[in-house]
Amino acid sequence: MCVKARPAQPDGLVGRPYKLAVLALCLVNVAHFYSIASLFAYAGFLAVDNGWAEDEDSAGFVVGVLATMVPLSRIPTSALWGHAADRFGRKPALVATMASVLVGNLLFGVTRRLWLAIVVRFCVLGMGNGWPTLIGIVAREVGGPRQARVLSTIFGFGGIVQLIGPAVGGLTYRAVPAFPALVPSIVGAVLAALAIAALLAFLPETRPPRHPPKADDNEAAAGAPPPKASSKLQLVCAAPLRNLILLRAGFGFMGFMMIEVIPLFGIATAESAGLALDHRHLGMLLAAAASLTVVYQLAFMGRVVESLSLRATLAIAVADAVGLIAMPHTRGLPLAATGVLISLNSATMTTVSAAVLTSMNRATDAHAHRRGAINGAATTCEAIGKASGPALGAPAFAAFLARAPHGAEPAFAVFGSFLLGLAIAGNLLQVDDGTPPWRRWVRRRLQRVRVKSTTAEEPVELIAAAAEPST
Repeated sequence: MCVKARPAQPDGLVGRPYKLAVLALCLVNVAHFYSIASLFAYAGFLAVDNGWAEDEDSAGFVVGVLATMVPLSRIPTSALWGHAADRFGRKPALVATMASVLVGNLLFGVTRRLWLAIVVRFCVLGMGNGWPTLIGIVAREVGGPRQARVLSTIFGFGGIVQLIGPAVGGLTYRAVPAFPALVPSIVGAVLAALAIAALLAFLPETRPPRHPPKADDNEAAAGAPPPKASSKLQLVCAAPLRNLILLRAGFGFMGFMMIEVIPLFGIATAESAGLALDHRHLGMLLAAAASLTVVYQLAFMGRVVESLSLRATLAIAVADAVGLIAMPHTRGLPLAATGVLISLNSATMTTVSAAVLTSMNRATDAHAHRRGAINGAATTCEAIGKASGPALGAPAFAAFLARAPHGAEPAFAVFGSFLLGLAIAGNLLQVDDGTPPWRRWVRRRLQRVRVKSTTAEEPVELIAAAAEPST
């Protein structure tokens, strides 16, 4: 059964086509996250089995290289995927993305040389995957005013895969001794094939017309000049899009940095104010925190983003910043307290991400035919932030542990302060079509100063007369 294609509507899809389209997008996110998360369970063993490292203790460099290839590859290609979605359509771009994930999984499963594995991760699974650029576009055009709920459902399915993906990868690794990563890679290819089938069957083409609508006949008859078209560069460099893109990059940097730092904090010694956990207890802690985040994403996040403005959502980041500063001080408490703070951090990052995406979509509604290119530029900046976060955060955390007693405490104080600065900046910058709060505050202060000076010099009657409109 196929859903009949229909043009994009401002209110998105409704009824059964809406539910089936969301299901197809969730399967896309499942295949996308599995191609990333499943590697975490067996990357170190794969490096040793294929002779890329001498033993598991020395495999960290190889594992790091393989893991960073995918986010790095988004920097040169995110904008291209946005242009492709605008030119050829959302559905062809998504199908091409999943075809690349399918082929990339199979190639990685039969690869025995390190350089070839790096090429597959970077070129096929990375550059060939446009999902990070496309997710915000299709969520808006499928969900309409319910785009926040679409994003929360998609993120929730991704969180489930982040939980079970490494387990599937670890259990199926070495099922074929000659190609130890083949079976987990085949699982990823099957998920991508299911996503392609769902896209072809359930997702209609939602791309708006390639050219903006013309002025109506009344305006033309009145002799009104047509509005001057802005270039894509002018759009992304002007508020509010510029500020929203900066927020995406900043929170992408923060989110990926904490993904790397929190496990390091878990295994750090008690003398460094770490939790001193072994691998088993660390895995249980992270799994429990991720489970709380998934429940929140599936049950509540969509409603939270819909009911709160972006600035109100950023207030949650303030609470998260306080939680990060307090995290090293929970080592004397039950481990559940730390798990709640970890879950709060993860939930905050996904909530702000969804809120920024929905705000960007609203800001680009007048330029829907360029939404792909605009999201591509934003994803490029976000990819730079996500690639920089682990590269800077992990060495900085290690430096704090090496140079300061109880080094985790000042490290998390710095990280929490950075997040607090991001939240404050987001509330001061113009992130919608209105006036930035800091300008409104300055105007109010200036108006009060003027009123006080006028009151001191003129009678109250003159002030009241001046306030009356002139005729």
